[in-house]
Amino acid sequence: MNMIPQTVASNNCLTSFQSVSQRLGVFKHLKSCGFKKRNGASVDDIISTVLYSKLKGHENLYRYYDQTREIPTCSDHAIYRFLKRDNLNWEKHLMRCSKEAIELIKPLTDCNRIKCFVLDDSMLERPKAYKTELAGRLFDHVFARQVIGFADLQIGWTDGNSFIPVSATLVTSGKDELIVSNHVKTVDKRTCAHRIREQARTKKNDLVVDIIKRALNMGIEGEYILMDTWFYSDKMFVELGKLGVSPICMLKQNRVVSIDGGVTFLKLDKVLKHLSKSGVYSNANIINSVEAVTKGGIRLKLVFVKNYNDPSKFIVIATTDISLSEDKIIQLYTRRWFIETNFKAQKSYLGLDSECQTHDFDTINSFVHIANLRFLILEILRRLSNDPRSQGELLRLINKELQEQPFVNALTSLVRMCFDIPKIFADKGLLDESKIAEAQQVIDETIDQWASGITKFLQKMFIKKQIS
Repeated sequence: MNMIPQTVASNNCLTSFQSVSQRLGVFKHLKSCGFKKRNGASVDDIISTVLYSKLKGHENLYRYYDQTREIPTCSDHAIYRFLKRDNLNWEKHLMRCSKEAIELIKPLTDCNRIKCFVLDDSMLERPKAYKTELAGRLFDHVFARQVIGFADLQIGWTDGNSFIPVSATLVTSGKDELIVSNHVKTVDKRTCAHRIREQARTKKNDLVVDIIKRALNMGIEGEYILMDTWFYSDKMFVELGKLGVSPICMLKQNRVVSIDGGVTFLKLDKVLKHLSKSGVYSNANIINSVEAVTKGGIRLKLVFVKNYNDPSKFIVIATTDISLSEDKIIQLYTRRWFIETNFKAQKSYLGLDSECQTHDFDTINSFVHIANLRFLILEILRRLSNDPRSQGELLRLINKELQEQPFVNALTSLVRMCFDIPKIFADKGLLDESKIAEAQQVIDETIDQWASGITKFLQKMFIKKQIS
């Protein structure tokens, strides 16, 4: 018996997923991004099969074709052949869909609310990837160890409520001696496949500036970019400042700055000791704040905050926007956690790093972007369903009202019919007309006795609906 509601819920979820996909232009933007086929299964059928297979509860495409009872619109071989093509501009497609998503939730967001970009990377480990193209030895900052695989560099957009993935780039080592595979696929230098291979060997900080520039040109607005400690760079901060985007970043403890105009440079713990208590902050976790200058000549505002895990220690959050208050800097930086939950969701449920085990770099890149598209669609579905100003919430309230009204109307009509019984009996000659008023009085007293014993819930409903 429990299987029926689950099936219905799954079908409803899939229908909503498909509807949001259409609203975001997932299929509309395919042709302009190089997704074309002359014959065989259509591009829409291939992309929809890959997108929805995970939502239907299958671990990967192989399991989907092995377990599904549906008649597939295309074969798994057709999908893999298509995803390894060298002219698929996944980055442009994801960015366009993200722009559509941001425009869709724009009416739900206060126009004065600050919008931010969020930057982070996550390791896609391939321990035995000695035949995987461009797989390299990379340093994992989280576990402080070297791993084999790729780094998934992602940039997202957030308004403090929703997180929209904007870009996803596979990055490997720029040093040839750290590339574990000798396999090199020959690609045309004019294609997207050549460009993503060039990006994979580029330094992350240079990639970030290039991606932010393209996002701004696409019309995706963001005043700040939030990042972790290992992305800090004076050069990148300068380049982002030229684009009108102010970085907010946590600094490493060994970073040196000057608080006396560039005369003396001290580590952050020494800087904190030199600072006198400048006042009482509204946030009890704030220790102190100061304006400082880096060796590269960048002016920063530093906010010293108590470490949540160890109150005797501190962390430092820095920004190039000196006008921001200490509370606002901390409030904005907390939004960086959105990208962590994004990686968790994509890896655990949406197939990032687990759905595809191929050796082809183009196919790996395709599945990385497919995981981001799934997250994007689910995030918009969540926002439209839960936001009190969205149509989803309005439809839910209307549905609830429609469910209540038939019961109220039916009960009211039943009581009215009881009052009409004496007249019906009189018309049939079963009751004298002089007794109609007396009979109605008896019915009224009987209903009053019944009403006094029913629950308050029903009493309130009767109050709302006056019985004439």
